[in-house]
Amino acid sequence: MVVKALFLNCTLKYSPEVSNTGALIRKAVTLFLDLGVESEVVRVTDYMVRFGTSSDEGEGDEWPLVLQKIKDCDPGDRVADLVWGTVVGGPAGH
Repeated sequence: MVVKALFLNCTLKYSPEVSNTGALIRKAVTLFLDLGVESEVVRVTDYMVRFGTSSDEGEGDEWPLVLQKIKDCDPGDRVADLVWGTVVGGPAGH
C-alpha cells in the first residue's frame, strides 16, 4: 500500500518566485520519499482561492480542487506514525 502526503505551500509569493517555504517543503518531500511516501506539493497561490467560510465560494473558486487533494491523502496520523517510527527510531505511536 502506498502512503500519500500532501504539502500545502501557503507562501504569499506567486510562482515562479523563490519561496523559503518551498525550500523547506522540498527537504521534507525528499525525507518522505526515502520512507516510501509519495508526496504532492500544492502552492496555494497558484490557485484562485476565494475568501470565505464555505468549501466552495462559487464560480471561479478553485479551493474545491485543493480540498479534494486533501481528502484523497492518507490521514496525517498514519504519516506521522511512519515518520516517528522510522526517522526518530521509536516505535510508531509512542
